[in-house]
Amino acid sequence: MMPTSESTLFCSPTGSNAMRGSDSFGQGRFAGPRGLRLHNGVDFNVEAGGDVYSPIFGKIVRVAVPYKSDDRFRELVIEGVGRYAGYSAKLFILIR
Repeated sequence: MMPTSESTLFCSPTGSNAMRGSDSFGQGRFAGPRGLRLHNGVDFNVEAGGDVYSPIFGKIVRVAVPYKSDDRFRELVIEGVGRYAGYSAKLFILIR
């Protein structure tokens, strides 16, 4: 778990704190069960067409297709700069 002083560095990528709950894909909360492992992130909900922001100041260093069986999803890997150096964020998005 991240220390409280570090958790204040990050912002919600959706402009709200509406986290995804439990569904057929697992749980959206940090450390929620994901099969044989724990979820290492936090999932946020956003309406289709809504704005999504980077949770840190940084640069996109990779765009990937994380699920070979479903190319509608993209993963953006962002490396932090400035006070966010040493941190990275992964944003998963669904292309409709």
